[in-house]
Amino acid sequence: MPAALAPITIRMQDVTIAPVPSPNQIDDTQFFVRQHYRDFLNREADPDGLAFWTNQISSCGGDQGCIEVKRINDSESFFLSIEFQETGYLAYRTYLAAFGNLPNAPVPITFSEFIPDTQALGRDVMVKQPGWEQVLENNKRVVHPAQFVAAAALHVGLYSEPCPRGVRGQAKCERRQSICRRRSAINW
Repeated sequence: MPAALAPITIRMQDVTIAPVPSPNQIDDTQFFVRQHYRDFLNREADPDGLAFWTNQISSCGGDQGCIEVKRINDSESFFLSIEFQETGYLAYRTYLAAFGNLPNAPVPITFSEFIPDTQALGRDVMVKQPGWEQVLENNKRVVHPAQFVAAAALHVGLYSEPCPRGVRGQAKCERRQSICRRRSAINW
């Protein structure tokens, strides 16, 4: 038999290879709470708030049912917080009142519009810090309207030309033109 076709014997030990479970970062309580601060409030967690919300979940020990309920409660609390209601949700409501929902979408605002407006409203706001109410009020009366009107002016310039037919983005272009006409009618 030629050497190339000779049988080969391979001896192996009995080995079990099990995948190492890769932990999901969101399962870490501190990561979960920090992410809520970033997602809802557009800022890093303050030490007192981080400790409070982390302890809410950690108080469950290893009880997974309790942990799930506490995580849901924490999420609800961030959504209902004064800080989110007066920043992110205010930006959302402003767009909804001014323009209605986007075509073929259940929302009035794109992510790229939402983030800058939310950040403008929340700039330097940290509830329970001295003077936070005045900072928020200033942002709501001066910063946000100025940014909103500047965005409207930008849209007027970008979307005053006829929309090209049959190309991707036509619906968005037509929506922006409609918005610009509405803004012009109410003397923005």
